[in-house]
Amino acid sequence: MVSTVQESDLVHLINQLFDLEKKAFSLADGQNLKRPLGRIQDSLERMGYRMENPTGEKFEESRTDYEAKIVGTIGQPLFVRDVIKPIIRQISEGRTRLVQRGIVIVDS
Repeated sequence: MVSTVQESDLVHLINQLFDLEKKAFSLADGQNLKRPLGRIQDSLERMGYRMENPTGEKFEESRTDYEAKIVGTIGQPLFVRDVIKPIIRQISEGRTRLVQRGIVIVDS
């Protein structure tokens, strides 16, 4: 018997996966977890959900898919230094819908 999964449950699952990835990759032997965590992420993508991590990207004020907490000096180029919550999108029939806005820390 297959039950219906609520989108809020999937969003919670994706956020937990993101936290696990962040913690695993900060560990010395965290690379051992890269493959199984990647498989989970692949399964979620087959279900139509994509998790995006904008760490290292240049900060653009015009972006509406994340909320930024600016720590650096305004006037200098700003970059996403940390991601608190990932951007989550649903892709269905060639269309993309923003499910969760990311929360990021921006610094110069």
